[in-house]
Amino acid sequence: MVKWLTGATNQGGNKDWKTGPFAEAFPAEGVLSKKKNPLPTVENYAWSKKSSPFKNTGYAWRNNQGESWFWSFKSTPIFEGEQITLKDILSDKVDDSYTISDEEKLRKYKYIKGEQKEWRIRKKDRVDAEGIDAGSGNLWDMYQECTKSYNKEVWSASRDNDAFRKGVELGIIYDYSAGSMAFPDSLSKPSRTVVTAEIGKSVSRMRHVIENPPNSGNYRGLMPIELERLNMFPDNWTEYTGISDSRRGFLMGNALVVGIVEKLATPFADLIRDGSE
Repeated sequence: MVKWLTGATNQGGNKDWKTGPFAEAFPAEGVLSKKKNPLPTVENYAWSKKSSPFKNTGYAWRNNQGESWFWSFKSTPIFEGEQITLKDILSDKVDDSYTISDEEKLRKYKYIKGEQKEWRIRKKDRVDAEGIDAGSGNLWDMYQECTKSYNKEVWSASRDNDAFRKGVELGIIYDYSAGSMAFPDSLSKPSRTVVTAEIGKSVSRMRHVIENPPNSGNYRGLMPIELERLNMFPDNWTEYTGISDSRRGFLMGNALVVGIVEKLATPFADLIRDGSE
């Protein structure tokens, strides 16, 4: 199993055992546990503080008796090839419409990329929230004001309102938290995953925002051609008459990285030809 998952035989084994297609394309190193474990069910971990048993590498299967098992361990990739950073794919020609110069929008971006400690009300509980007085409005109104504020102090102060406490008692309020992200995105590191909503005018936690040149105070989002380069497509691959930039961004957010597919093609083809499972 360790050879199948990493390509290594450092834990012993038969030299004729196969290397898995992912390990052949992307070799890694790590120590596999000595025994397999039963695959945990959702019920065992739902609403639990138990740490996840799953690491970044693993294999799961079901045997002939219908039992589900898994092996999981922490692995480190072995890679000595060229590494591309965000700055390597930037275009020399910048569309001014991607520039973010509005101070209020930048303030919102700094907030939404930072650590968030908020609370939420589900839409199905809106009527109940509207029936709770919050002083200058109802609980639902207060929730909307907090959401639009992009402000830690506003969210924090809202918890002192009796309406908030009432919502908690009724079970219509639940906590929401998010860890901080880099702002702006580092040009000296690889990009984050491209999402389908990568291009748009609104403030979004998942959209890339870069400062180029660094320390210049010039912020902007990524353009379609840069998203194509991140996914290793040819420049302007998605450029067609009538297609919007947001749609081009959607296509790239939904695409596979060409280089990954290319690396997996040969080992998967060999596996199919061998008739192996």
